[in-house]
Formats: sequence, structure tokens, C-alpha cells
Amino acid sequence: MPKPESAGLAPADALQDASGDVAEATDQVAEAHVPPKKRTGRKPAATDFELRAIARTARLGRDGRASSRHIETAVRTRGLSIGRDRRDKITRQVQAELDSGRADAA
Repeated sequence: MPKPESAGLAPADALQDASGDVAEATDQVAEAHVPPKKRTGRKPAATDFELRAIARTARLGRDGRASSRHIETAVRTRGLSIGRDRRDKITRQVQAELDSGRADAA
């Protein structure tokens, strides 16, 4: 590996100021501008409450369970979009409602 002097680089001790302190020079460096974080993806077309209401009207799947496919079809039939994560979350919530309803009936 070439020595820093031979590669046209200054030796490490040449970067220090006369007092031998490198940290003082960094006090004069401006802080980098960090842009605010932007939301990724599209704005939701419907609230979770609206999606749950639509999901409750969807056909049930095998063994009377909430079906993510049927829920997605019901949502898209109404001209709304739904991503996989939200669809799965809504499906779990509707299934939990079905399970609690069955427990109350028993």
C-alpha cells in the first residue's frame, strides 16, 4: 500500500494546527441541512374505520373466516385501493370481531 506522502496526501500530523488539536477546526464547519422526512407511498383512499365497514360486508372465506381476498375485492369494487399491509391488518381486525362474536354467542 502506498504511503500517504507518495500518493499526494498530507501526513496526518500535518492536518493538525499549531496547538496539536484537530477538534477546533471542526467547530467552524456548518451543520448539514437535513430535509424533513416525507411520507412514503400514497395517501390512503379510505380510513381504517371505512375499510373495516366495507370488510364486514365481504363474503366469508373457508370455515366462516374473514378472507383477505374477499375483503380486497369488496374494497376495490367500491373504487378504493388497499395495500397488502392494510388489507392484512383489516382482515385480522375483522376476524377478531368474528371470533369475539362467536364467543359471546356460545
